[in-house]
Amino acid sequence: MNIFIDTNIFLSFYHFTSDDLEELKKLGVLLSNGRVRLFLPQQVLDEFWRNRENKISDALNKLRDQRLNLQFPQFCKDYEEFETLRQLQKSYSKVHSELVQRAVEDIQGQRLKADLVIQDLFCKGSVFPTTEEIYDRAIRRMKIGNPPGKEGSLGDAINWEVLLEHIPSGEKLYFITDDKDFASSLDSSQFNGFLVAEWRRSKGSELVFYKSLSTFLRKTFQKSLWQVNWKKIWQFVTSQIAHLSRKPTQLLQDCANTRIFRQHKSMLLFRRLFQIIKFTGLLKM
Repeated sequence: MNIFIDTNIFLSFYHFTSDDLEELKKLGVLLSNGRVRLFLPQQVLDEFWRNRENKISDALNKLRDQRLNLQFPQFCKDYEEFETLRQLQKSYSKVHSELVQRAVEDIQGQRLKADLVIQDLFCKGSVFPTTEEIYDRAIRRMKIGNPPGKEGSLGDAINWEVLLEHIPSGEKLYFITDDKDFASSLDSSQFNGFLVAEWRRSKGSELVFYKSLSTFLRKTFQKSLWQVNWKKIWQFVTSQIAHLSRKPTQLLQDCANTRIFRQHKSMLLFRRLFQIIKFTGLLKM
């Protein structure tokens, strides 16, 4: 499966987004298993590193502004709750300051969780350089007014030309971006009509558009990921169920410590494991 993730999706993990960083980790697992191939134009990497600090700076400034400046009427000072709120306000300010300081240290050292996960994806993805031919085609695209991209900006055009160059003909592409320049002006949930027609004509395949990574993973992989994960958990449980001396709680703890549980943290799986142990009758609670 061929996928392209636009720079804005990567950068969103340094700002305010509804997507969880666990979604990127899931993608890393899929890349390691060879189930997907991530196409990374060098332009995306350049845009990411060029804009990372600006994106973080904006989010950090918003975090710094989130101070708890409570004001109380004079008559409130006669109540014991007033002093409780004042102490909570002081505690908030102290913890808030410590959080900002720790975040700044990790930002400067590129030790944020987002840094580690995204750099891992960059290592696992397939990087394609901006050749002179691709650059020339992007220039021509911009000058004659064809999408994608804003007037005077080449980044989107370069990425598009890289994908046209390197995605194998006849193979579907999953395109993930929140950039309006790639969306239809009639319906923002649909891909740009001109680009869809060009893709079908040039590659003879479909282009599937998603505006978030979580939506892509949920609609494309949720069922298959569950089936694979449940199979592994079932194998683990059945391999351990024969150890009659082990307590069920210890068995569950061992399961919780496996990679599959740490990645998905599903309480539904815990409940199913309890049911397995209960109905086997081999272990007593």
